[in-house]
Amino acid sequence: TKLRLMTRRVARIFLNPALAIDLGLVEILRYLVEDVEIDVNSQNCTGLVFGFGGYVMPLIAHALVHPDPASFQYLLTLRDINVNPRMEFADDSDETTFLHTLQDEPMKYALGDSSLDVTRVESLLGRDEVNVDVLDEEDFTPLECLLERYKDDVQYERNVFLLAKTFLDAGATRTYRKVMVIYDGRMRALLEAKDRDERDRI
Repeated sequence: TKLRLMTRRVARIFLNPALAIDLGLVEILRYLVEDVEIDVNSQNCTGLVFGFGGYVMPLIAHALVHPDPASFQYLLTLRDINVNPRMEFADDSDETTFLHTLQDEPMKYALGDSSLDVTRVESLLGRDEVNVDVLDEEDFTPLECLLERYKDDVQYERNVFLLAKTFLDAGATRTYRKVMVIYDGRMRALLEAKDRDERDRI
């Protein structure tokens, strides 16, 4: 009907799916996806988490870092969701993906959180369409970006270790090839481990 069409157009303008995720409003998100039929892979919405400093992230990024897993779990049920999209800010020749941005400034607060839920990252990396060794413009994988970015930040050491293990368990093979600094201790043992059983013992 004409009223329903008008309602959908208004909702597209005034209801922000990223903001709905950041506020934990899963039913609003569901309404926007199923009734308003928004683009679930849009990178044009800013919310509370990534709305500052010019950062615009895909909806899956907002859901990944939110304390409540409900929005994240809902997005993963959607047939059309791309969990590791090529970032729209990238140049035509740049294949930087969402996983590469795990090392970027907006994600730092999540990496510093002692309650970081790496099982969500595991669920992304375990999907058939995700290539954990995809290369960005500088020929780095997401794991290499993460290790290089946080090599000197002790406060993130625990969570970077957990994320590195998650990438390795998901089949990352180009581990640290282009990163020049050498980690010591537990992280180095993890990167040099030959298989998952050995990593689990570290």
